[in-house]
Amino acid sequence: MNAARQAFAELGYEGASMGDIAARSGIRKSSLFHHFATKDVLYRESLAGVLQEIGTRMISAHGEQGTFFERLDRSTADIQSYFGENPVVARLLMRELVSGGSHILPQAGDVLDDVFKAAVELLQNAMSEGVIPKQEAKHLAISMGGVFLFYFAAPEISARLTGKDVFHPDEVQERARLVCLHMRRLVGAPQ
Repeated sequence: MNAARQAFAELGYEGASMGDIAARSGIRKSSLFHHFATKDVLYRESLAGVLQEIGTRMISAHGEQGTFFERLDRSTADIQSYFGENPVVARLLMRELVSGGSHILPQAGDVLDDVFKAAVELLQNAMSEGVIPKQEAKHLAISMGGVFLFYFAAPEISARLTGKDVFHPDEVQERARLVCLHMRRLVGAPQ
């Protein structure tokens, strides 16, 4: 799966071939087809796995004890760590979203919907409880997704702007700290 994600992130769906993915995995192409009947199936499973991991991290962090902001910080830091520890996943997601989401929506779209529905519900609950100002939760969740994703999806640009290796563990930790601050501002946390 890692080899597939890397190939799809680097080359896109159209550019990646089952032969290339098999070679990156160190297996024969026929073995890859034994596990995944088509490139489309492999691609969708690659995307769904990433989205499930992000959703699991978000829901797990928000299911723990603490204030809304403590849970938001844990979730934010955990998702940023995931992107930092898995350099290809943000680019894979961004590439798919920019291409119109034609592969993610039919099958993995349910997972994407679940992630965003959970985020919207968490935000709406915080608004109902008066923890954050009332605002359009769906648009807020979409904006949050962009903040989470772009830095790691375009690491060359981020590195050029920051002058740092965005995947270095210290930088991933710093990015998580900064995004926690950005998220608090974005949701309207009291200053």
